[in-house]
Amino acid sequence: MQQNKKIIFLVIFTILGLMASLQIKSIIYANNKIKSQSLNDTERLKSEIQKEKDIGKALTKQVSSKEKTKEENLKNAISSRNDDSLKKLKDQVDAVNLKAGLTDVKGSGVIITLDDAEARISEDESTLILHDKDLVRVINELKKANAQAISINDERVTGLTENVCAGPTIMINRRKYTTPFEIKAIGDSEALYNAANDSKIVFYLRRDNIRVSLKKESEITIPKFNSSNIDSLLSGLEVIGE
Repeated sequence: MQQNKKIIFLVIFTILGLMASLQIKSIIYANNKIKSQSLNDTERLKSEIQKEKDIGKALTKQVSSKEKTKEENLKNAISSRNDDSLKKLKDQVDAVNLKAGLTDVKGSGVIITLDDAEARISEDESTLILHDKDLVRVINELKKANAQAISINDERVTGLTENVCAGPTIMINRRKYTTPFEIKAIGDSEALYNAANDSKIVFYLRRDNIRVSLKKESEITIPKFNSSNIDSLLSGLEVIGE
């Protein structure tokens, strides 16, 4: 009788062990499937976001090209007329546009690329990502080194430019951008490079493993400031008559 009980208990425990093993395997399989699905969803979303970004860039280039064509046609129409006053006015407008950042420019300078740190465990996760204040500090170093024109992700930096954190993105000239951020600066390439490379902000970014790349370029093109929203930016101002 005692022997039969032992056999029964052995069979019961064996069955329970098999059930537990199957349950654990089922949980592990389900978790792996969820992780795999999550990774696939993440990759799919990244791909869709990149496609949308590419479409946005293509549309922006088309708009810019059409605007440039219209401007060139207008300039050619003015140049073709034998009117000294119109030509003088055109030269004045060109000079003002150049100073205001409303025309494309090119020259030697530097390109600085900033990207978030690689994912890792940190006591302060905010040190792993770039913030609007980081961009402002880098831009200020370039300005102190007499940069003649600056852009962030091909957004021209002017007195009206704002860098504002908007969740995981940074808004520049009312457009949202994610990392990496490419800063272009035209001026003395040696002075600009040294000013950025030796600055405290770049030191701190590198210390926090933010990815920083600096390179000198003999020719950089910086697009003009997008003036489509300029009226709304100046809507609160009133001209004082002399």
